[in-house]
Amino acid sequence: MTFKLISKLVFRNFKSLREIIVPFVIAISVMFGLEYILLSLIYNDYLIERNEFLPKLMKYANVIVGLLVLIFVIYAHNFVIKRRKKEFAINLVLGMEKKHIRLILFYELVLEFLVVSLLSIVLGYLFGNLIFLALNKMIQNSGVSIMDYPFKIEASIFLMLFIFFIFVILYVISNIHITKQSPIQLMKTEKAGEKKTSRLVILILSILGVISLIYGYYLALTTTGIMDSLFTILIAVVFVLIGTYFLFMSLTFIVLKILKSSNIYYNKKHFFTVSGLMSRMKSHVVGLASITMIITFLIVTLGLSLTTYRGIQTQVDHTQKYDYEMSITVFKEPAEVKQLYDELTMNKDVESLNMTKSLELPAIDNNGKIDNFNQLNKPSKSTMMYMIVRSIDSHNAYYNTNLNLDDDEILVSSNTKRYNKNTHFQFLDNDSLKTTYTDENFLQSQIAIDALYIVVPNETLYKKFQAYYTDDSGSAETKTLAFNAINDDAKERLDESVESFEADTQLPIRSKEEVKKTIYELNGGLVFIGVVVSITLLVGLFLIMYYKQISEGYSDKENYEIMQKLGLSFSLIKSTINRQILVIFGLPIVTAIIHTIFASKIIYTLLGLLAINDIKLFVTSYTSVIVIIMLVYIIMYIITSRTYIKIIGKK
Repeated sequence: MTFKLISKLVFRNFKSLREIIVPFVIAISVMFGLEYILLSLIYNDYLIERNEFLPKLMKYANVIVGLLVLIFVIYAHNFVIKRRKKEFAINLVLGMEKKHIRLILFYELVLEFLVVSLLSIVLGYLFGNLIFLALNKMIQNSGVSIMDYPFKIEASIFLMLFIFFIFVILYVISNIHITKQSPIQLMKTEKAGEKKTSRLVILILSILGVISLIYGYYLALTTTGIMDSLFTILIAVVFVLIGTYFLFMSLTFIVLKILKSSNIYYNKKHFFTVSGLMSRMKSHVVGLASITMIITFLIVTLGLSLTTYRGIQTQVDHTQKYDYEMSITVFKEPAEVKQLYDELTMNKDVESLNMTKSLELPAIDNNGKIDNFNQLNKPSKSTMMYMIVRSIDSHNAYYNTNLNLDDDEILVSSNTKRYNKNTHFQFLDNDSLKTTYTDENFLQSQIAIDALYIVVPNETLYKKFQAYYTDDSGSAETKTLAFNAINDDAKERLDESVESFEADTQLPIRSKEEVKKTIYELNGGLVFIGVVVSITLLVGLFLIMYYKQISEGYSDKENYEIMQKLGLSFSLIKSTINRQILVIFGLPIVTAIIHTIFASKIIYTLLGLLAINDIKLFVTSYTSVIVIIMLVYIIMYIITSRTYIKIIGKK
């Protein structure tokens, strides 16, 4: 076979299969374009010089997005190959050899590789300029311009290598399809999915599906804290995923069979709808389950991103009370600490200076009985927690309050809903202490796991906590020097002297501005990654829905042609199709929303890792995301259903 003939066949294929290949090339170019943006940010000098965490976060995001792109591209390519098997079979029957088909596929993939590489790099770079400015605004980097986002040749090379790697996989998959099957098998492939599932298998799948789904929901609803949620969420996701697939593969048929045996089925309006759904579900029910899980992940990811973004400023406001804070370990001599305190007292730029001490203690919650963490060999992840203990003098000095406590009374505050005024606490293995719980969260954003803030009335009780909850390795006590600047000019002078001060005292100083910058950098980076992952899921969702509709359109076309030959009008067929499509599109989005509602408790608990505890913020963010995704989903429904109807009506 000459190169000229191969080229002719390749371009003929591109022209005849344009409604399949063009969306494939555009969609994967968009996803690879997102990959380019992430890669270019990893190599961006402006971000590397100014942000410590962002380039590292981008590397993790790059791996996640890369895996998603790999899955979606292979799925879409398998669909394209499936649609072309009939064409391969005819060519083989007409005398073409399999090596000729492999050669044609090779040239097609080379051309697609070149087009996709060019499009993804160009789109990635152009769109990356906007993303770069948006990211810097999100993390509050000022003075940035488009000039700080130059074209990165390293990112282009890595991207092309990644695209090349995926296209090699696609070529191998294509070869396996062609090598394993004879022309007759290739011809029958389109009908391969329409196998009847036995009643026993459907029954087993439905039972397993119900059990898996209920257990996944149970895990999500019964988590008791941040650490518990962190360890449990992955297990819950696996069970919900198994339950979703099994129930789609069984329950849909059970419901349709019930409808088929009822009087509803014998209505002209419902007869064709139910029969058509039975046929479509046989070959595409797994695709519906996949769409359901993608929508669920999309809602969860975008909801987390929006909630985190809206909660950043609150987190900043509640992280550090004073302009400057210094933590002093026990290894610093008391005389040195006193000298440091005196020096700061004499500094005219400083006000509100206070020195406090606290105990930072890991502990075990045994149903309200708080035990020493080190006394248990294998603490359960669900009972791990943390305590910060302060004497009443330190508390009043730090918060500038006038709190009074009885000698047998302690004040308790928490950063989690797991603890409240009805919780019965027992500290020091002593039930005689009177506990007063306050709803005010004194921990704010300081600790990312379940924790208690405890104020004790005197030094004696403070020492008892220190002795009971610490091991032999140290006292766990930290002294903190905190102060404000008297005005903005004083703040500038203090900022300039921080570095030399740290060098002289060998103590790090946390300025409020530095803490704020770190929070914006870390959370802004997480939000950015969430948005990129969401866009990838959205493009992948559209790709799956589009190809699913095309696949079903060609599969159902023959059935509808027979119906028309039997005398059914096209308007009746069209209304039947619309009802079927409405059910097929509605089922995944409704199921995904139900999954999200059941997962809301564990998601909200996990947001405690970012010190976000505002339920109103959480609910409004997720409601907004669900509404937006439903609108986008409806647009996808309109576009893809038109394609389906167009294929059915094509002569």
